[in-house]
Amino acid sequence: MRARVIVVALVVAACAREPALASYHEQALAVTAAYAPQVDALVARGERLGARLAAVPATVDGQPALAARLATDATTLAALRDAIVGLPAATAAAIAQRQRGPVVAVLTRTSSEVAVGVVQLGDELAAAEREMAALETRAKALAAAAAAAAAPATPGAPPAPAPLLRSATPQPHP
Repeated sequence: MRARVIVVALVVAACAREPALASYHEQALAVTAAYAPQVDALVARGERLGARLAAVPATVDGQPALAARLATDATTLAALRDAIVGLPAATAAAIAQRQRGPVVAVLTRTSSEVAVGVVQLGDELAAAEREMAALETRAKALAAAAAAAAAPATPGAPPAPAPLLRSATPQPHP
């Protein structure tokens, strides 16, 4: 978190000093180099959670909701990935206008969005991992209950004798 704030602060401070427009492209490359691995790590983390979730039956309480959240997170991560990978090109396009304002706006907006998104999605995936552990525990409990219901009460024991039936006609006693 601290490193993210420092990177954003450096971008803003560098922009305030009015460096040559060409140096903004280098700043965009530095921001991309700083955030791309973090976004990639979050994408991989989300994919691992998705694989674990696929092993949990949809009938387990909470599974569909977590699946929906992970799908939303994956979409958000893809957008973050596109933003950070596209930052150098967007900066170059803004530099082509030969005006400092659009260049600073692209760098600041994208850097801030990615910094905030990385933190938020990191927190979201941490919560999803905790929820995943609870789902896996519930799935194991349901599977154990189903197995216990299907198994005989005492393995290896002879079946219980049939109940004695009384006949409708009286029988003499010897």
